[in-house]
Amino acid sequence: MSKKNKKQQNDTQSKRNLQLAKEVATRNVAEYITGLDYLPNPDTILQKNGGNIKVYREMIDAHLDAVKNKRFASITSRAWTIDGSKGDENKAKFVEEYLWNIDLRNTISQMLEAIGFGYAVHEIVWNAVATDLGVLILPTAIKDRKQEWFKFDADGKLLLQTKDGTREELPDRKFIVTRNRPTAINPYGTSVYSRCFWPLAFKKGGLKFWMIFVEKYGMPKAIGKCPPTATIDEQQTFLKMLTGLIRDAVAVIPQTGSVELLEAGAATANPH
Repeated sequence: MSKKNKKQQNDTQSKRNLQLAKEVATRNVAEYITGLDYLPNPDTILQKNGGNIKVYREMIDAHLDAVKNKRFASITSRAWTIDGSKGDENKAKFVEEYLWNIDLRNTISQMLEAIGFGYAVHEIVWNAVATDLGVLILPTAIKDRKQEWFKFDADGKLLLQTKDGTREELPDRKFIVTRNRPTAINPYGTSVYSRCFWPLAFKKGGLKFWMIFVEKYGMPKAIGKCPPTATIDEQQTFLKMLTGLIRDAVAVIPQTGSVELLEAGAATANPH
């Protein structure tokens, strides 16, 4: 084979390799992107609530919190170490001790919030640190950031949502994004709380209506009777007295008035 033919063959192979390394079926090619420079979170619960992930933060429930804490504790309590068998063991030991000093377990616990919310974001603060190994650029803090501050673009890249409504690209090696089963459709990750939202809403709603039912039918109703000549002010005063009777079981009733306790029917006589 001549040098020319060999060169042409190499060029053809190089082009094929470049084609294989390049993404072809991307979102920008296959889909029409609206005027937004980011992808809205496709979570249906958030979409029905204005897209604010704060909805999940307000999902306070003792059982849900207990299950979450149990899962988090089982993970953060596991032992971990930096493996230095393939390199410098002294450096590995130093990194392990250093990560302990910046409270890595708490950071791991914060990252696990991605299970409920779909994603979690942390910012790394880097600084020059004098060590026995010399001056090194090390993370001096790993800070938890609110999910509301960030969006994802069509390529799944993290963007910072600024207070003036614009979105900024973020520097490399500055942010850690933890996501729960992200997909091409949903780069925000799968939120477990979206599965808990309606069962928890019905649970809270049912408890609320049950308490109203108990208050309505669990105690006798105090009915006050005023003489026909009672004025509006006298009736209002009498109503306040009845309110005190229900709250404190003590009231001063005018001699011209009377109080009757109306018991609930047999069907609802024992709601407690």
